[in-house]
Amino acid sequence: MKAERSPLVRSRSSIALINQSHLLKAAEKMRPSVSEEERLKYRKIYANFLSSHGSAVPDAGSKQTLA
Repeated sequence: MKAERSPLVRSRSSIALINQSHLLKAAEKMRPSVSEEERLKYRKIYANFLSSHGSAVPDAGSKQTLA
C-alpha cells in the first residue's frame, strides 16, 4: 500500500510566484506597529536622552546612523 503524501509535503517542492501586484495589495493592508501616541512618547524619551548628552534633536522623519 502506497502512503499518500500530505499537501504540505507537496507544496514544499512548489515555487511561489510573487509579483508587484501581490506586494502592492499586501502594502495596502500594512499598518504602523507603533501607535502615534506611542511614537510621540518614544520621541520625547529620545529627545530627553539627546539633551542630557548635549546633542540636538534630529528633524522628524530624518534617518540617523551610528556611523
